[in-house]
Parts: sequence; structure tokens; C-alpha cells
Amino acid sequence: MAKLQDSIAILLIMFLISTFISLGAAVKPSANGFVLKGKVYCDTCRSGFETSVTNYIEGAKVKLQCKNATTHVLILTMDGTTDASGTYTMDIKDDYSDEVCSVELVSSPQSDCKEMKKDRNSVQVMITENSGMSSNVRYANSLGFLRTQAMPICKKLMVKYKIGNGHH
Repeated sequence: MAKLQDSIAILLIMFLISTFISLGAAVKPSANGFVLKGKVYCDTCRSGFETSVTNYIEGAKVKLQCKNATTHVLILTMDGTTDASGTYTMDIKDDYSDEVCSVELVSSPQSDCKEMKKDRNSVQVMITENSGMSSNVRYANSLGFLRTQAMPICKKLMVKYKIGNGHH
């Protein structure tokens, strides 16, 4: 019985050592680092996309999270806040080629535009030099909070966009 316990203990130690080694190897310093940029908007038509009447939100909060692609262990968390143009900017020093990174909505300062829709409240981003991009700037797709009620103009706008019959 003691031999079995010793063998299990050795296997557990070897597993933990290999896990720590792989976690340390996953995050690589980047020569120039990265700049992540994205926008947060108020979906004034509750359409799920930006329109000609979209407003960008100053002071919205977002969170970047990078998790190991295999173990799902959280490796990086960063918070960001949008400026007057609704743009957030994050400076990232390392390369996260072995991680899955995403930006998610956290909060909106606009009381009439703070609803988050599941499956539309986050976006994946690639933060690696191994992406085929020559620039160190990474752009995330825009993220939007839903306005409490669609603006009156939206019905005509959706007809113009040929989406449904304007019932949004």
C-alpha cells in the first residue's frame, strides 16, 4: 500500500511540475508589446450591430481575460475604460499565443443603455506576434450595450437596411 501511495505521490508531483513548466512557457515576452483597441457603443436600435444612429459610450468598463487554451487557467486580467470617443486602449507587454483572450463588457455609465445581451457581450482577440499582422496594434470588434427602448427612428432605419419590417 505504501508503494502505491509513493507512486501516486511521484506521479502527482511530476504532473504539477509539468503543468507549471507549460504555464510558464505559454506567456512569452514580446519585443514591442501590443496595443489593444476597441469601441463600446449604445445599440440605440437594439439591432445587434452598429447603425447610423449608434452612440459611442464614454466611461464604459471592459475587461480583458486570457486563459490557457488547454487548462483554462486564467493567465491575464486587465481592466479598461473608454474615452470620449467610446474607445478603450490597453497596453500589453507579453505574447499570448497559447492562450484564448477575450474582451467582455463590464458596465455602462448610461442608465438608459446598460443591458448586456448574452453571446454579444464579449469578443475574442489575438494577442500574439504569430498572427500574420505586421503592426503591434490589435483591434477588437466593437461591443454594444442595448438601449432600454429602441429610438423611434429605428423602425425606418431597419426598413432602409432591409432587415425585417422594422419591428425592433
